[in-house]
Amino acid sequence: MTRDLTASQARTVSTTDLVIYNEIDTIQREIMEQALLGNLTATVDNGTTMTESTPVVTITGTEANPAVGVSGESLTIAATSITLAANSDIDQIIAAINDDGPAGLTASKNASDQIVLTYETPQANWGLIVSADSGNTTIGITADTYNAPAPESVEYYQVWAGISEDRKKSYELSQVVNHFQNLGYSILAKKNTDSSTEVIKWEIYW
Repeated sequence: MTRDLTASQARTVSTTDLVIYNEIDTIQREIMEQALLGNLTATVDNGTTMTESTPVVTITGTEANPAVGVSGESLTIAATSITLAANSDIDQIIAAINDDGPAGLTASKNASDQIVLTYETPQANWGLIVSADSGNTTIGITADTYNAPAPESVEYYQVWAGISEDRKKSYELSQVVNHFQNLGYSILAKKNTDSSTEVIKWEIYW
């Protein structure tokens, strides 16, 4: 037996979309924080599906259980030099990267005992540069620029800017705007000029 939804019912279901809920919730939290500080504006430029501007780069080394030799080695990641002490095992390598690596970089290991680097990119650059250094071969990560995959926020920007069409995303964007306008706020979607890739940010006034 099938159940047919009317257009009105389908729209009601759409308003429960988790993307919309999370977007509204994050904006409301920022409004509350700014209001408590005595401000009359709030900006959300990251951290939501529609505004994500610091996507994550993940790199997995090819070497299982890497270990540093007796001479010691080093890594250069995001122009930051990391010293790997002589005779370091995988856990000591991970600790050195986490202690001395650039902001946003986290090292861990997977079930195969390979080094995994996770890097939250800055807004201005969605890539992680691993330079050639003595420790690259040891952990199995080659020198290269590793770019973050484009988050869904890029697609929301393209819909907002009229570059592409997606009725669902367009509807979700309008639902966020309508929610806050109905509460008496002024809310604008704008291009996030701090981001190296085109995404939106929300600006709210009261």
